[in-house]
Amino acid sequence: MKAIRSKIVVAEQNTTVRTQICTWLMQEGYAVFEAKDPYKTIRLARQVLPDLILLDVALRGINTTQMVHIIEVDHLSKVVPMTDSVNDDFRHLLSQTMLGRYVQKPLDRNHFLTVIATALSQIREEKKISAIREREKKDMPKDDVIQRAKAILMAKWQLSEEQAYQYMRKKSMDHSVKIDAIARAVLKKYSGKS
Repeated sequence: MKAIRSKIVVAEQNTTVRTQICTWLMQEGYAVFEAKDPYKTIRLARQVLPDLILLDVALRGINTTQMVHIIEVDHLSKVVPMTDSVNDDFRHLLSQTMLGRYVQKPLDRNHFLTVIATALSQIREEKKISAIREREKKDMPKDDVIQRAKAILMAKWQLSEEQAYQYMRKKSMDHSVKIDAIARAVLKKYSGKS
């Protein structure tokens, strides 16, 4: 038996198609979760945090573009839509997805599995890059973090460099944490970076 590589939610209304997709994915060693409506799809996404959601664009109950937005903006997963026809509405939906990939129905097993493998490879690569960025943030020299935080406070509150430093030093002492932790909090709050 193959090791489970990735978690995939299959959100497909048609039972026959959903069963076929799940069978192919399980044969490839993926952990597969089934949903036949948008509400179960979102619940599963929140519970399982899958690597990928295969989303039937004909799923009834909620606008597909809204679903993609909820799933990807909340960082629950990435979405690969599945469709019978590629039209302007579908192209717009595709432009809203982070991966920019889709599955065309009727399904061809080899093509389907290639799209899934490529999408998962892209997701793994994005996760690696994100992890490297996070490590770089953590490894940023303390002085650089403090200097950047001081600059933000100086600009935001019209403080002198000394006043900005004194503010962070006081917060550091009040909360019994290192000054670079306060500086990182300032960066995160005011610039969206840490």
